[in-house]
Amino acid sequence: MTAQVFTRRALLLAAPVAAFASTHPVWAADPGGHVAMPPAEDIQRRLEREITVETRLRKPLEVVRFDPRLRRRAPSIDIYAIRFPSGQAAVPLSEMPKVEEIATALERILLKRGYEVFLLEGHTDSAGSRRANAQLSYLRAYNLATTLVRTFGISRRAVEPVGFGEDEPLAHTPDWKNRRVTIRRITDFVA
Repeated sequence: MTAQVFTRRALLLAAPVAAFASTHPVWAADPGGHVAMPPAEDIQRRLEREITVETRLRKPLEVVRFDPRLRRRAPSIDIYAIRFPSGQAAVPLSEMPKVEEIATALERILLKRGYEVFLLEGHTDSAGSRRANAQLSYLRAYNLATTLVRTFGISRRAVEPVGFGEDEPLAHTPDWKNRRVTIRRITDFVA
């Protein structure tokens, strides 16, 4: 996608202009925590980062999903821009252009590489109970995966939702940085 198209989309979505850092994406946010969506090219570049995985580190999918040591080694990108209404898990129609950026990146990777597995991690802030946040984060990740499959044609085998609630905060306050979806390409770790 060209910068011009991204700029037009950002303006249409009333999102601020964002800056991309090469080692870890740092997106500018307004005081309300509204963050611009990274374009498909940036998502794709982050997820296609090459890694070498020793055979002994390859595990069944269910183990990889919940092993933070393995997940942190996988190519990933944090997406802060998808806004869910408080306490709700359905992907709002207004967020579909952002989901389309994710779908475009995943589709390009799948066309280039063939089979891939992407972990879609849901994360929440600490507002609410720990149990409710765990359930809400999973449902948001599940609904995002379902939208990618049903609306954008991504293979169901390529996306695995998981919810971590408030257990993996980036900031130790109930902050917008903790409300995110992390996408990880975990294919290299799955036995």
